[in-house]
Amino acid sequence: MQDEMPSPVVRCGSPVNGQDACSLGVPPHCSSTEANATKPRGRKRVRRIQVELAFFRDQARELELKLKRLKLQSKSSTVKPGLPSPPSVQNLVQNRSGVDQISVWNGTAERQFKERLRVERQQQQLKQTHAELLDVSLELQKLLRKCDEQQVTSATLIWTLSACN
Repeated sequence: MQDEMPSPVVRCGSPVNGQDACSLGVPPHCSSTEANATKPRGRKRVRRIQVELAFFRDQARELELKLKRLKLQSKSSTVKPGLPSPPSVQNLVQNRSGVDQISVWNGTAERQFKERLRVERQQQQLKQTHAELLDVSLELQKLLRKCDEQQVTSATLIWTLSACN
C-alpha cells in the first residue's frame, strides 16, 4: 500500500497565505516528528504547494459564485412601478461639495480628449512645416552647388586669362 499517495501535509499552526491552515479549512496532518522522519524535505514543499493550490482554487470558485450572486442581485433590484427607485450610482458617488464624481470624471475625460486632438493637429502642422522646410533646404543646396560650380568655372577662367598675359 505504499503506492498510495498520502494526503497533503499542512499542520495546524502553519501559515497558508498568512492565515492559520486550520482556520482556513485545510486538512491537518499528524505529528511533525513523524513527517520529518519519513519524508524528505523537497517532497514536503511540493505537497504544501499542491495543498495551497487546491485551497486557492476552491477559494476562487467560492468568490466567483459570490460575484455571480451579487450580479444577479443587482440585476433583480431593478425599478418596479409604484415602488421608490433605489439610489442611483450618481447619487451614491457624490463628494462633500455636492458635485457628482462622475461629472468630474467626464469633464476630465473631455478635457483630455480635446487636448489630444489639439496636440495631434499641432503635430500634423509641424510635420507639414518640416516637409516644406526640407524641400526648401534641398532647393537651396542645389542652388548653392550651381553657384559654387559657376564660381569655380569663373575662377578657372580668370586664372587661365591671367596666365596667358
